[in-house]
Amino acid sequence: MKEKVKQIKFNFVVAAILYIVLGLVLLLWPDTSSSVICYAIGAVLLIYGVIGIIAFLSSRNKTVVLALQLVVSVAAAALGVLSLTQPRLILSLLPVLMGLFIIVVSLISMKRAIDMRHYLYTRWWAALLLSLAAIALGALILFHPYMTAKAVIMVTGAVFLYVGICDLWAIWKTSKLAKEYKKLHPIEVDPIDIE
Repeated sequence: MKEKVKQIKFNFVVAAILYIVLGLVLLLWPDTSSSVICYAIGAVLLIYGVIGIIAFLSSRNKTVVLALQLVVSVAAAALGVLSLTQPRLILSLLPVLMGLFIIVVSLISMKRAIDMRHYLYTRWWAALLLSLAAIALGALILFHPYMTAKAVIMVTGAVFLYVGICDLWAIWKTSKLAKEYKKLHPIEVDPIDIE
C-alpha cells in the first residue's frame, strides 16, 4: 500500500514539473513556430495523461481525487494525441482548450486545499486562494480568445508555471500534514485520498 501511495505522489509531482517546464517554454519562447509549440504541448499533455492513467490503474483504492485525476488524464492524453496529429486545429482552439484544462487542474488543487483544512492546517485558506487564482487565470484565457496568439501563448505559459509551482507546494505540504495527522489519528487517515 505504501508503495502505491508513493507512486501516486510521484505521478503528481512529475505532472507538476511538466507544468513548470511547459510554462517556462511557452513564457520564454512565445515567438517559436506555433507548430513546434503545438507539438511540445501535445507531447507534454500525452506524457501527463499516460502517467495519470497508469496511476489510476495501479491504485486499488479509487478515491474522488483519483477519479477526477483520471478524467483529466484521459482528456490530456486525447488532447496530446490531437495536438500531435492535428496541430492547426489545436492552434485554433488553443485558448478554449488550455483555459478549460487549467480550470480542471486547479479544481484538483482546490481539493488538496480542503484536505489541508481536514488535517488542521491553519493556513489552508492560502492554498485555496492559490487554486482560485489559477481558476481565474484559466477563465481569463478561456473567455478572451481575441488576444493575439503570442499573448495567449505567454499567458498560458505563465499560468502553467504558476499551477506547477502551486501543485508542488500543495503536494509537499499535504503529504507533510498527513504524516503528522497520522501520528495523532492513525486509524482515520486515508493517505491515498490526499496523495
